Amino acid sequence: MAATTTITEPSRDGTPEQKAAFGAAELDRLQPGWHRLIDTAKLDLWSEDNCVLGQLHGDYVDGLERFRWTDEESEVRGFYVPFDESDALSLQEHLYKDLTDCWCQEINSRLRSDDETRGLREIAEDPDSG
Repeated sequence: MAATTTITEPSRDGTPEQKAAFGAAELDRLQPGWHRLIDTAKLDLWSEDNCVLGQLHGDYVDGLERFRWTDEESEVRGFYVPFDESDALSLQEHLYKDLTDCWCQEINSRLRSDDETRGLREIAEDPDSG
């Protein structure tokens, strides 16, 4: 089992990297193994169905309800990007693309850790490896 890292909750002004790291750590705590259930080829934080919560729980809103998170709590966990009606669509798309990229990094990091752990376990269990 991978060691857990405590990550401080970012402010609403935190970077996408900080928010995704905090959200991923929260999912590690609340739903271990969640990263194995995400299809990163489909991952799109802009989409309610293909975002992290959508892939885990059917859609974004169902995921919020599952964890009893508000939009503000979702924002600091990197699941949601608030924007003003006056923000250009291209800005909104850019913000969600950046956040999606950060989530892909978090997921891929966990998958690599799984692979390393599995490899070490196989070496330890192989009587011919010593």
